[in-house]
Amino acid sequence: MWTELKTEEELSDFMRLVCGFHDSVLKELSYVSGAYVDENLNMYPLNDKACLRVLIQRQDETMPALELEFSGLQELRLYPTDPSYTSEILDAALFLRNGLVCWCDCGDIGPENFDDYRGTSVCAKSLRWRPIAGV
Repeated sequence: MWTELKTEEELSDFMRLVCGFHDSVLKELSYVSGAYVDENLNMYPLNDKACLRVLIQRQDETMPALELEFSGLQELRLYPTDPSYTSEILDAALFLRNGLVCWCDCGDIGPENFDDYRGTSVCAKSLRWRPIAGV
């Protein structure tokens, strides 16, 4: 069951629930644009879905995995970690900025320094999440 996060209070409560994503990893990303070519080769070229799903795994027995769904994606910055370093998330940030939900894989980032951050980050019109079993 999906839970929508709309307010700063809901975002803060969620971050407390997931311990700021401490000891987590971003396992998978999946993007659906909405554009397609049908079986008759007719093209529907509109990016009208712009939906990003993010699978996070955690070192937590009560909720070992969860999925974030960002709808109305405005921005995705993906900076994969160099293979000679670890890629665990020690702390993340989640906040509202100019009416958008923003998430990044560093807890020291906020609306004031988000544009300068050089890590993985997402901005979208809305966010919902759900726990995932058996991943």
